[in-house]
Formats: sequence, structure tokens, C-alpha cells
Amino acid sequence: MQILIAEDDKLHRAFLHKITSEALPRLDRITQADDGRTALELFQAGNYESVILDLQMPKMTGVELARAIWSSKPRTRILFWSNYSDEAYIRGIARIVPDDGVYGYILKSAPEARIKLAIQGVFEGEQCVIDREVRGMQERTRDRASALSELEYEALVDLCLGLTDKAMARGLINADVLRKEEEEMQR
Repeated sequence: MQILIAEDDKLHRAFLHKITSEALPRLDRITQADDGRTALELFQAGNYESVILDLQMPKMTGVELARAIWSSKPRTRILFWSNYSDEAYIRGIARIVPDDGVYGYILKSAPEARIKLAIQGVFEGEQCVIDREVRGMQERTRDRASALSELEYEALVDLCLGLTDKAMARGLINADVLRKEEEEMQR
């Protein structure tokens, strides 16, 4: 098994390397990248089935990187690891996971033993492993009676950013065009 770790913080990369090696004794190789663009280049040049991604990295975010990885190789197992359990991150990931995608989302504040279990669950067990705090946010966003729809959420974010009606409409049109292009590429 070959794993790619994309994490911009040197200490976090070293920590992930150590616990991944401990959690996966059959591991052949771990490759590390300190930004999203380098990680994508390494992924495209290598033969990785498993990736650990930080969500906030320079040059390309974890969500952008996961989208690029899954668009070319949808069976890749991805473990997102982040300081954030915010709704924006969870919705961003939920939008891009392939139908049969295997992924996990673990918080950096999780105990080492839980992170190891997440690594084993996603990469060896091919199970979706979601941190408890993140799972609670997912459930709240799925509650149709009280949660915002995807469109309502995007409109609220745009309003908070101070966008004009015309700018919001252009954003919706561009998002729709991109979604259709991605659907065509997947066919």
C-alpha cells in the first residue's frame, strides 16, 4: 500500500507519518507534500489508492485536491484531517464525494488512538469513518425540517459576503455550468 500525505505543517506531517506507519504495518511507502498543488502532482505521477488530506493548505485546498483526485480516480480512499468541524467544510466535502467513495473525516484534536483507527478503517477496512463531532454536524445539515437547503446555504454565505443580487446570480450560473461539466467528465 502506498499513501500520500498532504499537510502544510511540518510537525503535523511528521506526526501523520509516524502514526500511519504504526497503524498500517503492511505499508510500502509514504509520500509527503506540503501544499495542495504538489500533492496533486505527486498523486498524478504515482500510484496511490489512499490519501490523507489537510483541508487548509496553500496553493490548493483539501477540498479542491480531493475533487481533482476523485475526478480522475474515484475509488481513491481519502481521510480528511482538519481542525474544523464547520458546516462549510462538511458541505463542501459532501458535494464532491463519489457515489461509492470511501472517505473519513477526523479532527486533529482527536486522540492518537482514534486517528489510528480512522486510518485503518478508511484504508484497510474501506469504511467511511467520521469523527463524532463532525457526524453531529452532518446530521443537523440533513434534517430537512430545520436545516438549510444547499441553495439556501449558498445564498446565506453570499449575503454574508456582501455580494449583490447580480453577483449571486452569476455565481449560481457559473456553479451550474461547472456542475454540468463535471457530470459530463464523469460519464
